[in-house]
Amino acid sequence: MTLKYLQGAEALDPGLDGHAIGGATTLRRDDEGIWMDRTTDNQSSLLSPVFGVAEADVTGVFDNAELDAGFTCVDAGGALYGAFSGFLGSGVMQLLVQWPPMCGCCRCRAALDHAPPGDWTLAFQRDGDGRVESVQIGCWLARRLLFTRRTHIDAS
Repeated sequence: MTLKYLQGAEALDPGLDGHAIGGATTLRRDDEGIWMDRTTDNQSSLLSPVFGVAEADVTGVFDNAELDAGFTCVDAGGALYGAFSGFLGSGVMQLLVQWPPMCGCCRCRAALDHAPPGDWTLAFQRDGDGRVESVQIGCWLARRLLFTRRTHIDAS
């Protein structure tokens, strides 16, 4: 079994107890669902399955005031691209891998003084009227950074 969590794929082997184990990661099942335990990161997360059709209304400019950073998401002919900006400058647009309906992944291969953050996970959130209002972004290096939509970008 292969798990993509950090910068690459991690091989997991089935254990005798029904758990899948590989390196620092253990996948286990209980009544709530499947858990990912990473003892070296002091993390235990209930994994959520993702179903549905990818939604295209996630384009726009999103801001994180705490970091004085931005995330821009655009639709280029049906393919979504995203880029970050902040005090270090603006990054290049990267193709987003979509996990329907409201999640995605943005690759990051650049680094300053450490290993690159790898894949950034994107989880778009809607307001009470069903409009995308924010995106929660995270990776192994930074978790649950909330970016609030400033503007919408129309693909037409």
